[in-house]
Amino acid sequence: MFSKTAKSSKPQASRNVSAAPSIISAGLTVAGDLISEGEIQVDGQVNGDIRAGNVAIGKGAAVNGKITAGEVLVRGTINGEIRAESVHLAATAKVTGDIVHKELAIETGAYLEGHCRRIDQSPPSAAKSGNGKAEGADAGNDGNKDGKAAPARAAAPANGRAAGSRT
Repeated sequence: MFSKTAKSSKPQASRNVSAAPSIISAGLTVAGDLISEGEIQVDGQVNGDIRAGNVAIGKGAAVNGKITAGEVLVRGTINGEIRAESVHLAATAKVTGDIVHKELAIETGAYLEGHCRRIDQSPPSAAKSGNGKAEGADAGNDGNKDGKAAPARAAAPANGRAAGSRT
């Protein structure tokens, strides 16, 4: 029972111990791409693309290249595209480039010059039937049997009276 030679037949569960982040410290300039499965923290300058699980850009840091990650926190400067599940731009952030994201948070004071595009992997809002047409009474042709769009109708005025009526 307490023997040192007896080994348990049960496999031990692997531990998910997160490793310390890889740090590009202030004063360090890296020319080239960075790839990591873990976290990369940039406090210096990177001239190249970054691909990692998580990326944190410090207040005095600068990245000239594309960032691809699960989560990105920006406090410094980025010149290039950001593609991530979650992007957070702090008040000190300066981003020149497009952001492709699922979640985006921008603090007051952050600078962003570029387009933001949400990654949406949910199905389209209009339900489709097996024939490829949207469900509903002839959806898409406004009820006309000839397939032509119905003429535009004027909206009713806010007071509920027809235009031109004197009642």
